[in-house]
Amino acid sequence: MALGIPASLACPDAERLALAHEATRWLAARSGAQAAFLSGGLMSGLGTPTSDFDVYLVETADASPARRQLSIDKTIRVDVHEVPRLELERVVDQLTADRPHDDETAFLCSTAELKLATRLYAAEIVAGAAIVTPLRDRLRSGHHLRRHVLQSWLTSAHSDLEDFAGLRASGDLDAAAMVGREALIAGGKAVAAANDDIYLGRKWVWRQLRRSAPRAFPMADFQRLFNGDLSVGQSDDGLRELAAFTRTCLAAAATLGWHAVSLDRWAGWHRGSGPLHRDAEFHPRAHGTGVVITKPAERWVRLRPDVALIWGLCNGVTTEEVVVHASALGETEPAYRGLTRDRCRHLLTRLIEAGLVHHVNDVIA
Repeated sequence: MALGIPASLACPDAERLALAHEATRWLAARSGAQAAFLSGGLMSGLGTPTSDFDVYLVETADASPARRQLSIDKTIRVDVHEVPRLELERVVDQLTADRPHDDETAFLCSTAELKLATRLYAAEIVAGAAIVTPLRDRLRSGHHLRRHVLQSWLTSAHSDLEDFAGLRASGDLDAAAMVGREALIAGGKAVAAANDDIYLGRKWVWRQLRRSAPRAFPMADFQRLFNGDLSVGQSDDGLRELAAFTRTCLAAAATLGWHAVSLDRWAGWHRGSGPLHRDAEFHPRAHGTGVVITKPAERWVRLRPDVALIWGLCNGVTTEEVVVHASALGETEPAYRGLTRDRCRHLLTRLIEAGLVHHVNDVIA
């Protein structure tokens, strides 16, 4: 619908940001909102010349959530979100509470709640700063929101990989490729979120990885696996590679990323030629008490953070490579304290005995 915003507010694309602020102030004054903030892709460095503006109007306690789409001069779209103040406060309270991210008792916020929180996290506050700024500051402090976003993408990938396994097993390779690519996007978003790039829109994964992925991240492989032909004839080699790379992204995000350790310290984005390989059918989800790895329709195992790290690093490596890398993390990172060289070797033995890591000779050299 068209809104009767004064024509003086319409302006060329070069002035879109100034327009957004002026339009937000105008809408807040017109509606009598207690506060207003501007957010969305444009405010997160992800917009395009045709992107809309997302204006959030914080209304009185008895208001109902509402959303409407307006236009400025019939050419520029404005999404106006009316949010009751109590609802905004409730969402912030829930997403910043100290609660266990346990696989059985986790508080899994809704997509709408997570979207509202991430929009406030990135917001430019235009009116009512005394109301909104403390809420935004709470979201920006600590690790709570980042972990909720990570858990959301890990859970999304989990569902996609379960579907992927079933479709691939039934020979429906085209459908498997489709959901496999969805899992790959979720894996990429998890990698970005691990570096605090938590904007939710899936279409921005490429931009987010370019600006937030670790230096060694193989962006060309990510693009090739998403865009390439994965199901040529009856071969599913491309699907195998896609799933393996996705699981590596998830392993890095669920271990180092969950504990706010830079993914620049992750070793082995590509599968190596060494003898140690984690079981190719398991994928991880992180929780406060560790990591749950799942083999669709067969088995799930809960691992402590240090055990999950050892498992994740086994991507075609030697025993010594795992020991050196993991023990170095044990020296500097609280989550992995106690990962001595001897402890690493012991955990490798236990993982092999459990069938979660495979060694060509079934021994630790």
